Amino acid sequence: MKPIWDEATVFSTTLENRLQVSIFADHRMPIVTTRITYHVGSAHEDEDSRGLAHLFEHLMFAKTTNYPERAIYKYVEQFGGSTNAFTSFDETTYYAQTPPRKHYQALEIYADGMTDLELSQDTLDRDKKVVLEELRVGAQNDPFNRLTLDILAKTMNKHPDSISPLGTEQDDGNATLPKCLTF
Repeated sequence: MKPIWDEATVFSTTLENRLQVSIFADHRMPIVTTRITYHVGSAHEDEDSRGLAHLFEHLMFAKTTNYPERAIYKYVEQFGGSTNAFTSFDETTYYAQTPPRKHYQALEIYADGMTDLELSQDTLDRDKKVVLEELRVGAQNDPFNRLTLDILAKTMNKHPDSISPLGTEQDDGNATLPKCLTF
């Protein structure tokens, strides 16, 4: 069996607008994974914006000028693909898996979310509830996560990485529409 790098092509460049584009092409696979990473995570938040990177991860699926709410999900799922997002200390990443000839539309939908997002109080209130549920399930009800967060808080003091990328219930409660729009 030949190693994967014998079948694959790697391409990487930086566009004029400083957008870094990397392509790992493995032509044995009939699928394209489009992954967009913004180098903004919880470590980039200050006390007044804590939790907003993760909340904004959810808000990015809201209605835009050109697309309805959750358009990326509706688009990708019609081809049997999948899409999701995650926030870490240093970045927020979105991805969509589509057939090769369909990934351009996924890029367009994601780009529209970054430039023409239409946030409303109703959208914010709904997504704050989703984030609170993630906190309850992921951070508060999982003993390993609770231990990890406790260790981070006690060993890293006021360092940005001392708080979970998910934020806290208080952070979620403090999020307002003006703060989100500024962020």
